[in-house]
Amino acid sequence: MDLAAKLPDMTDSALATLNGNASRLLQSGTTAQKKAATALMPALEQELASRRQAKQAAKQASDAARPASARKRAKAKAAE
Repeated sequence: MDLAAKLPDMTDSALATLNGNASRLLQSGTTAQKKAATALMPALEQELASRRQAKQAAKQASDAARPASARKRAKAKAAE
């Protein structure tokens, strides 16, 4: 099984570490490491974007479920 197939099962922390390592290898790795990192990056970026989108949707759903008074207080606090 290749690494790209394992991405959906990885924790957010492990995915962030892998992204950092792949980015570093693109800059300073050997030719083989750069090739492997280049091949992995599209799947890695897609998984990261998917997770960001899911978190944003969950936050919006959570915010929408809160009473209007709580949303108003949270908005006022964020503006401070």
